[in-house]
Amino acid sequence: MRSEQRRRFYEFSASSPEQEDSQEENILRSVRVLGILESTLGSQDRAIVMMHHVHGFSADELAVALDIRPSAARQRISRANRRLARALRTSDTPAGGDE
Repeated sequence: MRSEQRRRFYEFSASSPEQEDSQEENILRSVRVLGILESTLGSQDRAIVMMHHVHGFSADELAVALDIRPSAARQRISRANRRLARALRTSDTPAGGDE
């Protein structure tokens, strides 16, 4: 899993000028998600999301790191993902609530 992330990082950093627009969009999207992580999720949810999605920890690896059962780690990943998705949807909603 982590080797796949490294490969994607190297592809990202060695990409061609034609890909700059999509890279800029990806960077802006990442900054937005990180801001939402910081402002809406608690420290435990934030750590789980970062460890799982950014650092590539599996549920089993998270279980060892957090000293919990793998099933509990999977549940925490799921709950943190739902909270993050809800926060992202909320941030996309216009001020008046009308879409």
